[in-house]
Amino acid sequence: MFLELPELNLEPFPKMERLDYEGPISPQLINYFTKYSPNLEELKLKCPDSVLDPKCLKNLHIEPKQMLRRLVIEFTVATKGQIFIQEIKKIIECSENIKFIGNFGDWSNVLTSHIDQLLTFVTGNNLDLTIQK
Repeated sequence: MFLELPELNLEPFPKMERLDYEGPISPQLINYFTKYSPNLEELKLKCPDSVLDPKCLKNLHIEPKQMLRRLVIEFTVATKGQIFIQEIKKIIECSENIKFIGNFGDWSNVLTSHIDQLLTFVTGNNLDLTIQK
């Protein structure tokens, strides 16, 4: 006996413009949400109890979201804060419409000096971008 599965949609979220997620999350779920949402304008992840590698945000610069305007994230960074800041810089460089990057409370494991480097990057490149620290 053979079970025939329906064909899966290659872009399950083609019209999703805004994603607000709160609670525990895995890198696989972030990857799924960010990879298959080409029209994403606003991404809010409030996951204070999750410890994640900053590379979980890679789809935001590998497959840039041209419409992305707001990125608000909260999770504990599993590696050095400098790596997190590098990922954020890559996202900024690939997202021409981004206007706001912030957090709900804290980017745990990211030092103030790392955030200052991000602010210096934004002002040094004369970007119209607000960073909420």
